[in-house]
Amino acid sequence: PPRPTPQDFNLEPGRCVCVFPVTPRVQNRYGTLHGGCVATLVDVVSTVALLTVSLDPGVSVNIGCNYVTPCPCGTDVEVDARVTKVGRTLAFMDVTLRTAVGGKTVATGTHCKFLPNSRQTRSKL
Repeated sequence: PPRPTPQDFNLEPGRCVCVFPVTPRVQNRYGTLHGGCVATLVDVVSTVALLTVSLDPGVSVNIGCNYVTPCPCGTDVEVDARVTKVGRTLAFMDVTLRTAVGGKTVATGTHCKFLPNSRQTRSKL
């Protein structure tokens, strides 16, 4: 079966919103969206949001996920990532996953990235 991929990207400065289909390939043994897939979505979609305001994709320092409610197979999930701060060497992003229909929160996440290619960082290396 084909791999599910995020769809319907909507980009604006500091934000990326997309839709991700929950298929059998990304479900756990309970038939719901696998936590590892949630963590991957937090990582990837927040990095896309960061790239709307920075040329540096950064390196992950910390990724955190809160699993709020199970999301069954066959559901479309809206992934909404927002950059909350870009400093001299660190960037911070928040992510919310909601059901595309009904808007029920499935999970939330945070992502902190080190920006090794920023001018401030390069001058100290």
